[in-house]
Amino acid sequence: MTDLNLEFNYPEFILPAINSDKHFVVVPAARQVGKTYNFAQWIIRETMRLNCPSLWVDTVHTNIDKYIERYFKPLLKPISSYCDWNAQKKILKLPRGYIDFGSAQKPENLEGFNYKRAVLNEAGHILKKDSLWHNTIMPMIKAEDNQTRIIGTPKGQNLFYELFLRGLSDDPEYDSFQYTVYDSPYWSAKQIEDVRKKTPELIWKQEYMASFEAFAGMIYPDFKEEIHCKASPERKVTDIFFVSLDPGWEHPTACILAKEDLEGNLFVIDEFRESHLHVGDISRYLQSMLVRNGLKEEDIEMFIIDPSGRKTDQTSGQSILFQLQEEGWGFVPANNDLMPGISRVTRMIRENRLFIDKNRCPLLVEEIKNYHWKEFNDGSYGMNPTPYKIGDDLVDTVRYLCMARPDYFEHPKVNIYGELEKEEDDEEVDVNDSIDNLMSGDSFI
Repeated sequence: MTDLNLEFNYPEFILPAINSDKHFVVVPAARQVGKTYNFAQWIIRETMRLNCPSLWVDTVHTNIDKYIERYFKPLLKPISSYCDWNAQKKILKLPRGYIDFGSAQKPENLEGFNYKRAVLNEAGHILKKDSLWHNTIMPMIKAEDNQTRIIGTPKGQNLFYELFLRGLSDDPEYDSFQYTVYDSPYWSAKQIEDVRKKTPELIWKQEYMASFEAFAGMIYPDFKEEIHCKASPERKVTDIFFVSLDPGWEHPTACILAKEDLEGNLFVIDEFRESHLHVGDISRYLQSMLVRNGLKEEDIEMFIIDPSGRKTDQTSGQSILFQLQEEGWGFVPANNDLMPGISRVTRMIRENRLFIDKNRCPLLVEEIKNYHWKEFNDGSYGMNPTPYKIGDDLVDTVRYLCMARPDYFEHPKVNIYGELEKEEDDEEVDVNDSIDNLMSGDSFI
């Protein structure tokens, strides 16, 4: 049956993981480096070479059908008439040997067999529960002649991480290889650069650098209460203030008051988050916030609002922004560009320039600690990660604030005596000097 042999082509970077003869080979790899496709080649090759039963484990059953259609059938096209895919039983029969497919979604369907070759795909996701490995998978792949490839993009420091560390140690059964987006021939330098610019640091490290991050899923993992939760220093004449608002109805209305000092540090000093607020209610809440902080409307450098506030309300026929402006509040629409906003907040947290008064803003502290990326069924965060849209009202106002103040607001100046310097327009003009200048032909312009 030599005419049934297939030709397999592997990119050079992945050959060490493909050709390793260790029992367990652990391969954390970045998104779109070809790990699933290349190990589909490997398991087909090994199954037919040994004429043996093999196992492929994935996250959910729907992913199995996708991989059969997109990877296995194209690879097997030259010998398709000798192959059979049983979609109900999830068995792929080859001319020599067969591959059982199963998922972490239904681990009970995986039990009771022994396999010479196995691939655990998306291991960062399926190994979140240690029991799947110890109780279900390990008994089927424990034989000395078994070779198992454990592949996927990391999802925190779970069992996948522990197995990876074994491969870096002196354990004779384990071998580990790590591949980043820079190793892959499927990415151009420009594509990498474009994604790098748009991707927050945590997602970049985990999804593209195949790094085992301890805070998988969190959007602001650098936020530490012991560092970033502290009361604002006593008010100085050089401080400037901002109000950031995210209006809602069923979705709560959220608002923060923040001040910026001369060094560019932002202190969030007050908050409110309430549901079912009409514009009049929002106006009263805003006024109360200013009063309890000893401020007036003219003390606020900028009022920022979610740009969706410009949408027309069906009941009133007016936008919330217009109604608030009618109430006398000088709101302007925020920049709602998501990734740049998250990146700016991240930068300020890392530079220790964003602080929250925990006693006065406990709701914001709670939100920022729980703010995380939406995770999909396959365990990934997608090519365009998005936040999980629950409990993000106050954190959105922080993002609007950070995007609205790109270091161009001027602070009041003080002289050597600590007194406010007068603006040039406020300087007293000698009336007699002005008349003399006019008579001499000089101009005020």
